[in-house]
Amino acid sequence: MREVVTSLPDAENRDFYKEIAMPSRELPFPVFDADNHMYEPQEALTKFLPDKRKHVIDYVQIRGRTKIVVRGHISEYIPNPTFEVVARPGAQEEYFRHGSGGKSYREVLGEPMKAIPAFREPGPGWKSWTSWVSTTR
Repeated sequence: MREVVTSLPDAENRDFYKEIAMPSRELPFPVFDADNHMYEPQEALTKFLPDKRKHVIDYVQIRGRTKIVVRGHISEYIPNPTFEVVARPGAQEEYFRHGSGGKSYREVLGEPMKAIPAFREPGPGWKSWTSWVSTTR
């Protein structure tokens, strides 16, 4: 079984981990995020499970917030599994260009927005998304 890293290495071993981490490289072109992912609806994790796995993933309400339950354990991996409110497209651009500048992750993400249909459905896609972007810049 492969070991899973659950936290950052302690200070005395950090340099060692940097050496074995994925190597970086200079590229002759700019890199951008083009994974074209969508924010999946809740049923994406539950609808197509085989019958014997139907209750491996569940959603519960805790103090008014929806959480994912995986095999009976509440997961914090996706803090907002409904994706009703999300980070704005491009919110992390400055972070990936220049670093955090001392900002917290929440500060880096900036003001959230309500998800638009183009974020959830393949149909509206590029046209809706580019229309939305042009009205927000």
